Amino acid sequence: MVLLQPTSIEIQAKDLADWLVQQGADIYWTVDGDPLLAGRLSLPCPGDELAEELRKVGRPLSVFYPVAATCASDTKSARPKLDDLVETEELGTRVLQLQWKDADPIWLLIEDKETSASMSRETSLK
Repeated sequence: MVLLQPTSIEIQAKDLADWLVQQGADIYWTVDGDPLLAGRLSLPCPGDELAEELRKVGRPLSVFYPVAATCASDTKSARPKLDDLVETEELGTRVLQLQWKDADPIWLLIEDKETSASMSRETSLK
């Protein structure tokens, strides 16, 4: 994925964790390009598991988004909400482009729709 003229805002890991929990317990996520989280979790994993690990890490993150991303408010002091910064790919997969503060690399948080659907089917069969 290539973003043209991206900009970023800084958020706390807790804010991303809270957002993931709000998305629902049945939503699975994967991480592409971040050795820290990939080394701590079995991916893809449910949002609540990822949220717990983000809270443990506790480091600030930069969220990258296209300049054209809409903000919830017109004031300069207003920060875009994470929902406004999520990119949605062709098949409806949600993606956030992130980076730990003062660290390389930029990495992706990707909704795993296939795993979410598969786990939902398994749960309904029980």
